[in-house]
Amino acid sequence: GKERKNFIYELMRSNVSRKRSVAFFVACGAWCFSSMMQMGLSMHDLSSDSMGAMILIIGLVLAGAILAMSLSTLVKRSGQDVAVMKSLGYSYMQRAESIFGGYRLYALVGFAVGTLYQWGLLRAMVDLLFRETYGIEYHFSVPVFFIVFAVFLVCYEGFVLLMARRLDRVSVKELMAE
Repeated sequence: GKERKNFIYELMRSNVSRKRSVAFFVACGAWCFSSMMQMGLSMHDLSSDSMGAMILIIGLVLAGAILAMSLSTLVKRSGQDVAVMKSLGYSYMQRAESIFGGYRLYALVGFAVGTLYQWGLLRAMVDLLFRETYGIEYHFSVPVFFIVFAVFLVCYEGFVLLMARRLDRVSVKELMAE
């Protein structure tokens, strides 16, 4: 009941406070995804489609690598917690939420900061370099924002589920051997 929910919430908070570097890198990966995806998709108005595709690919690779490393580190460091929760009868979703749930807020904040960063960067570049010379103006694309946000949520939550499956395979026997 309520005690189990409180325990999971406290474990989630404890995991984040003990692993602050993971929270930083989750936010950084979300920032990369947000800024580079939105910037890449906005390039068709400002530059060539190939430039946009290049920025998009760089952003996806960078964000994927950062998130993979940070969440893999979390998997390696959380084996004992999951083994204990398994032995106490907690469900798969409760175990996954207790380990990964606290990082969702950092991912959302990183996404928001990435959106502001790409808006500010493109706005400044266009205003300072191209407005007077080429007559180009930059306008923030709300549809692109919502598309990228939806793709980010699906990718992030899918990646978390993949990592949770990987974490759930850790057995008590393996941990005792360490």
